[in-house]
Amino acid sequence: MATLQYKTVLANLNPGEKARYRAVVMTNGSVGLANLATSIHQKTGLETTVVKYICELFLKEIAKRLENGTRVEIEDLFSGYLSINGLFDAQNSPWDKSKHRVVPHFSAKGSMRKVFEGVEATNVTQGNHVTIRRVLDTVLKVNGKIMSGENVTVYISGLNLAVDPAQEDEGCWLEKDDGTIVARSEVTGSTQTTLDCRFATVPAPGVYNIVVASCGGLGPEFGVSIARRSVEVVEA
Repeated sequence: MATLQYKTVLANLNPGEKARYRAVVMTNGSVGLANLATSIHQKTGLETTVVKYICELFLKEIAKRLENGTRVEIEDLFSGYLSINGLFDAQNSPWDKSKHRVVPHFSAKGSMRKVFEGVEATNVTQGNHVTIRRVLDTVLKVNGKIMSGENVTVYISGLNLAVDPAQEDEGCWLEKDDGTIVARSEVTGSTQTTLDCRFATVPAPGVYNIVVASCGGLGPEFGVSIARRSVEVVEA
């Protein structure tokens, strides 16, 4: 049985929570009806055009049954039905195409649902490696110390620090030793060796880790690397 490959991306960076990762399956290209018809032709000897025509009739028949409200149950393949999205203001409200729409739903059924139960996956995340060397704010200007309070600007130096603010799994934040995020920053500028950010609120005095998550400018197709460095938050 084939082994799926996946890469990990950060799933949440919410204050009060720990950073977690979700897997993104690496696709191995795509196939369409023509490709499938050719494959069936090679296995059965049936003409590709015939196979394609029968498949098209099959799909049209499914659509026809669905649009008249019939639930389609195909053994060992899928279960399909239609639902309506959108709310109505009253029990007798008419259809409003600006608010309502018909949505198809398909779910694997039978052996199609169970066929992947034994499939395993391999983590192939690779790419950038972030390093944090110095951390200081614009007031104290002492390496490893950050002032508590509001609207605190912090400068970080190191390697591979380029952050893309448009990517939700890249950024800079403060967290406790157990990984709980206590404050996220707004990255105002970054290069491979520097990162400037602003914390709307820096937590109470104590020892925390400052964290930088970055692809280093390599792009979202590469894994996000995370670097941590201990910093002391002190009274303003």
